[in-house]
Amino acid sequence: MFSKMLNIGVSLFACASLTTAISANLLANPDIEGDYALWGPWANSFAEADPLDENNTAMKMFGNWSGSFNVSGAFQQFAAVEGQTFEMSAKTLHVTGDEMTADGTEDNWVVMKLTFFDAADAEISFVEENILDGNSPLDAWIDNAPMQATAPAGTAKVGAYIMYLQPMWDGGAAWIDDVVLTEVIPEPTSLALLSILSLGALHRKRKTS
Repeated sequence: MFSKMLNIGVSLFACASLTTAISANLLANPDIEGDYALWGPWANSFAEADPLDENNTAMKMFGNWSGSFNVSGAFQQFAAVEGQTFEMSAKTLHVTGDEMTADGTEDNWVVMKLTFFDAADAEISFVEENILDGNSPLDAWIDNAPMQATAPAGTAKVGAYIMYLQPMWDGGAAWIDDVVLTEVIPEPTSLALLSILSLGALHRKRKTS
C-alpha cells in the first residue's frame, strides 16, 4: 500500500516540481528611470535617452577603446544562500548608425551574468548568456529569454551583471532596459510532496536493513 502511495507521490511531485512562485523584482531601478548610480556602473556605461523613444531611459554601453580586451558594465549584489535559485532577464537593442561589429573577427558582445560569491567576496560560480551582438536584429527591442542559476555551497551573495565586452577595436553600442532579477521559490505543494518522497526513501531503507 505504501509503495503505491509512494509511486503516486513520485508522479505528483514530477508535476508539482514544475510549479513555482516568482518573487518581486529584486533590482533597484530596473527600468533605468531613476538613479543610475544604484547600478554600480563602470567604464563606458551610462543612462541615456532610448534612441527609439526619447521619453524612455535605458543603459547605453560601449567599449573602452584600449586596444586590448576590456569590459564596460553595471551590476547589483544581494545576500544569498546555498540552494536559492535566481532568474534574470533583460531587453536589448542596437541601432542603425551605431551597429555592433559582426565581421567574425574579435566581435563585441553583451552578456547578462549571475555570479555567486562566498563570504570573502571570492567568485565561486557563475552562469552567463549572450544577449546581444552584431548579428542581432537592428532597431527593435529584443526580449531575451530568462536564465536561471542556483546558488552553490558557500554562497554569501549573488551579483546580477550586464556587461559589454570589447576584445579589440570593434565599434558599436548596446542598449539595455527592463532588467529583471527574481528568486524562484518552490510552491508549498512541491515542498510537501518532497517530504513524502523523503519519508518513502526512509521507509524503504529501514525495510531493507
